[in-house]
Amino acid sequence: MKTILIVTLLMSGGFFYEINPCSCDTDKDFLTVAPSSPLVVIARINRYKKVDDLEQAMEVEIKEILHGKESRRKIWIWGDDGKLCRPYVKRFPIGTTWILAVRPDNQIDDQYQISICGEYWLKIDGAKVTGRIDSLEEQTKTLDEVKAMFKSKI
Repeated sequence: MKTILIVTLLMSGGFFYEINPCSCDTDKDFLTVAPSSPLVVIARINRYKKVDDLEQAMEVEIKEILHGKESRRKIWIWGDDGKLCRPYVKRFPIGTTWILAVRPDNQIDDQYQISICGEYWLKIDGAKVTGRIDSLEEQTKTLDEVKAMFKSKI
């Protein structure tokens, strides 16, 4: 009888829930999370690094540093490998430009990681920036507006 009950519950959706390895709150906008990041840059995505048949890192070319210090013009930023609380780097297409809030990678010296526990990236298209800038709804503002808003938070 217990087996029938368990099967019935499983089939009726009684045990369906999203499995998420992250125990963080992803509902935080860019201006809430980015000011605490050690490095915030405007960067262009150059290429990916593949590990075990999965693009896990992206080389970016820094166009401007909005916060923090970095002497190199090109850096590597690591994303998800399927079990980390990071976005997959394919989310950032090669050739596109972003505002990225990153922190040093705790596994690889001189490289960075990007978190999925909040909005740590905003897409730039020309003079427009799109993403969850200061709200949980997607917004579009000018790059100058976003830079001024960010500077007022740091």
